[in-house]
Amino acid sequence: MPNFKFVFRLVLRIFFLSLPFFIYAILIYITDPFNILRTSSTIDENIKLQYAAKLNEPLWTINQFNIKPKSSVLFGDSRMILTNLNNINTISGKNYSNMAFGGANLNEIIKTFWYVSSKVRLSDVYFGLNFDFYNQLNNRDRVTGAIAVFKNKLLYFTNLNVLEAFYYCIRDQFFEMKVDLERPFINFSLSKDAYWKWKLNQIGSKFYDSYVYPHQYYDELRKIRIYCLKHHIHLTFIILPVHQDLQKFLINKNLTGAEYRFINDIRHFGDVYDFNVSNYLTTNRDNFVDPIHGKKIIYDTLVKIVFSKGLKNIYITNIYKFYPSY
Repeated sequence: MPNFKFVFRLVLRIFFLSLPFFIYAILIYITDPFNILRTSSTIDENIKLQYAAKLNEPLWTINQFNIKPKSSVLFGDSRMILTNLNNINTISGKNYSNMAFGGANLNEIIKTFWYVSSKVRLSDVYFGLNFDFYNQLNNRDRVTGAIAVFKNKLLYFTNLNVLEAFYYCIRDQFFEMKVDLERPFINFSLSKDAYWKWKLNQIGSKFYDSYVYPHQYYDELRKIRIYCLKHHIHLTFIILPVHQDLQKFLINKNLTGAEYRFINDIRHFGDVYDFNVSNYLTTNRDNFVDPIHGKKIIYDTLVKIVFSKGLKNIYITNIYKFYPSY
């Protein structure tokens, strides 16, 4: 027969060793940085947006869709985020959900599409998709981990981004200690022109130094096309504008043929609006934050053309190219 004192001490030791984890779990439940466990918490929603939404954008963005699912959806990266959702809703007369998140790649967009399609009957889908997405080497995956959290809530308590968001939210909410998670690295010794060239080389090298044709992505997009046809979903691709300095970078890397193949490929899957053309908007640095991210005038023009019914069939050669689906 086991010694009672030994068993009691063992249970007591296990209890005290487990106590910090119980306290942590309770604190996560109460604060809920990503709004996954409950609809309200002790943390202000704007504070969560400052930290949780930036630490793990796929987890935050997909959960926002879970809370308010919509049948008209945008997918893409930070460039697609910059399209004004209120303008899109007003001009189109529909209510869109923007499922774009910073740094997204085609692998993550495809996985997000299938998740969203399993939750709601879609009607309109827009993919913000540039040539830099269409690279088999660009295959990071943050979406699978985010979806796993929705399937198993226990993973929420072991996610490091949740712990980090909890820490920043508590500091800000109760001690007014703010942290800017979006502060970019800027060498202030550089002139504006030198910074632009540095950023151009950084982005260009990241996108175009190595390229492998994405046979897997082609097959996945073909499956999406078949699904959309079967379920009467309107699928459209938007090639977002970048500054033409970056386009020259692509040309110097001898990737124009691969880019042409990319456009030809996606025409098999849906209509294509190509805004990555040389014009007064894309050659003027004043219209861009950096070589890849435009300012308001860029995206307002895009939204008006793509989502306005009155302009749907107009072909404006100096602003964009429209390629109907094959």
